[in-house]
Order: sequence, then C-alpha cells, then structure tokens
Amino acid sequence: MYTDGDGHEGGIDGTVRIPILFMVNLATDDTKRYGQYWINTFTSNVYWGYKLYNEFMWYDDQLSALDYHGALPDFYYLEGTQTLFWLSDWTQNAMWFTMKLGVLNTVHAHNGLGGFMIFKRGFLATDKAVDASDGYLLGDVDHNVFYIPPAEEKALYWGQSDLKHLENTPNYIYFAGDLSGPYLAQPDYRSNTVAHKDREIVIVKPENVVAVMDRGTSYDTAHDKIFQVYLHNQAAASGSDYRSSNGSSDLIIHSSYPSATTVTLDTYGIPRLRITTAAAQLSKCFLNLFKVTDPGGAFQAPRATATAADVAAAAFYGVTNAVDYVVAFSADPGGAPTTSPSFGISFERSHDAVRAYLANLSPNTAYYISGSTSGATGTVTVSRTESSGAIAYQSGANGFIFCEVNLGEAEQPPPPPHPVGID
Repeated sequence: MYTDGDGHEGGIDGTVRIPILFMVNLATDDTKRYGQYWINTFTSNVYWGYKLYNEFMWYDDQLSALDYHGALPDFYYLEGTQTLFWLSDWTQNAMWFTMKLGVLNTVHAHNGLGGFMIFKRGFLATDKAVDASDGYLLGDVDHNVFYIPPAEEKALYWGQSDLKHLENTPNYIYFAGDLSGPYLAQPDYRSNTVAHKDREIVIVKPENVVAVMDRGTSYDTAHDKIFQVYLHNQAAASGSDYRSSNGSSDLIIHSSYPSATTVTLDTYGIPRLRITTAAAQLSKCFLNLFKVTDPGGAFQAPRATATAADVAAAAFYGVTNAVDYVVAFSADPGGAPTTSPSFGISFERSHDAVRAYLANLSPNTAYYISGSTSGATGTVTVSRTESSGAIAYQSGANGFIFCEVNLGEAEQPPPPPHPVGID
C-alpha cells in the first residue's frame, strides 16, 4: 500500500475493499476477474452494519477469480497523482519501488514531492506514516525528499510537478520530473525558499539498483540542500556505504556524487539518514545509489569520475550479471546537457564489459561511445564526434542512451627478462 495524504497510514481494510467492489462491477473481461482475485485473496467481507449492503449489492459470489501474477506489466504510472509503481517480479520475494512527483491542489496533500519508498519483504526506505503510525505529516521534512528547508514547515495547497521523462524497458526505467511547480505557485506571504528542484531516477532492473539524482536551487545560501531518507531500521556503516535491514532484506546506500559528503544518522520520529556537503551554495546536486539485497548480500560501488565538470556519474559491480555498471546524469543545476563535446567516465573496473545508462544527453542526437582500460581503471568515453573504435548510438526523445561497452582486457605487464648465463 502506498500512503499519501492526511490520515493514510497504509493497510488494507473495508475502506479499500468497497471501492474495488465497485470497480469490479464496472470492469470487463479479464480485468473483472483480476479484481475478483484481489478481493478474494487480500481482503475479507465487510460486516460493519452501515457497509453490509455493499456486500449484498456489489459482491458477485458467482464470478470466477483469475490470478493476475505474470499477466500484468512490472510497472504502472498513475497520471492523476504522478506516481510510479514498479516491482521486480510477482513473487513474495519481489522488490517494490514507488515514487511520486506530486500534484497538490487539496488541503489533505502531503508535500513530499519526489518522495519514494522501497519494499522487499517489508519496508526498507519507508514512510513515517507507516512506521510511526502518524498520518498527519505535512511538510517536506517528514518525507524521503531532497530537502530545502522552508520558511515554515507546513502543507503546500496548490500546484503540480512537471513530468519530464518516463521510459520503461526490460532493462531499466528512467523517470524524471521537475518538482518546482508547487513551490513557485505559493503566494508571497508563504516566503518560498525553493527556486528549483528536480529528481530523476534510473532503476537498473537486473540488479535491483535505483540511482537517484537530485538538483536543487534556493534563493540564498542560508537554505541548504539535504538528501534525506527514512528507514525502517537505522543504517550502519558498511565499508564506505551504509546498510539498513528490515530483518528479511537489506538496503545498501552509496553516496556517489559529489565526492565529499557528510552522512548523518539520526531519529526524527523514525530512523533517518541524511547526506550533506559543507559548502554554502545556491545550487547543489546529489547522486545516490540504493541496492536491495538479501541479508548480508554483497555490493561494491567504486568511485566514478567524469572529465566534464557538469556530469555526475556512479559505478557499481554487477551481482546478477558479470558486467560493471555506470550511470550518469547532468550536474547542471537545471539538468541541461553537458557543454563538453566529449567526456570520459572512469572507475576501477571489475569486468571486461560495462553497461552504461546515460541520461540528460541532447535528444535525438548521435553519440559515439567507446571503452578503454588502463591498468585497473576502465573508462567509457562519450563523444559527439566520430572516432576509430567508437560505436554510434542515437539518443531518444528523452535524451537517454543505454548501451553495453567493451572495455577490453587489461594490459599485460612486460615479460620478465630471460636470464642470461655467464660463459
């Protein structure tokens, strides 16, 4: 259950069952039977006195149920509230991810623009309404957002975000939105502090990894930009990363960009992890990786560096597939494509091939991409100029490219000199 709005703490009860009864009655064909399966499997009849008539009028005990597992897509986008849902599979061990951009226009809306949740056999990145049983959380501070402190922590009553990109393939989901609209729609007396805020994600499906890219700009440097995520159980340092567990699954959090960040663990109603930098700047960008694993599962994410100052990159080693992975976004405050005609992304490689997920490129443009190796370092080079050995790729309307790049084998050390005897 996705929780959003005053009084909503998650859970399935009669208030959920009854609207589904209505929808089943109005649906047709397999959709009707899918709904019957959900009703029969996940809810029970409502016997409250003032609701009993709904069972009599709307529940059809002659309708055969149809199991929808495997028949429905792995992703759904709810346009009305700009909310994305994705699940890795239809088993009980599935990873679930949900994120909203955010339409307000109601006094019952939570802010939480760009807020997301991660679930696998229980919540990992959770919502305070679920874990703290508090359904009246109004401000951004209570949600998993890129936080720019407001003048006053209270609900925003109007405005909506702008969906920029949505692309779903068997290998990844690319989802991006400009969240500035509701902040900029506030009247002057609300003293809005947010000049710009956007969030982009790439879900790397084979690895259950979510890359979260945030950009934020305030009107003065006194209002910092802070990445924050609420957790079911507090995280603990795990090498250079942080690991949180719900007892059945682990969530590993890796700060990829910028290179110098400070991680703070605290409790604000429930456990929270925050990532900040020391600099006082009008604009900041953060790129973080979230890996979902079984308890104690491995994850390695070496530092990735880009030769272009306006490119933020992250790298990690595959667990499901024997390849490395690179994810890159624009680090421009507004997300504009890099002005560099060519840039490289370097990292300590583990395999001979790397899968690259490149966002915020110029749309519908030819790029020439190649890989190379120097010792333990692998480099993916992205250029708008054709070169020997590079393969041409066309960015789509979303300005996104996914490709697999051969890095080549590491250079062999020079052979030892052949011993020379003495006559």
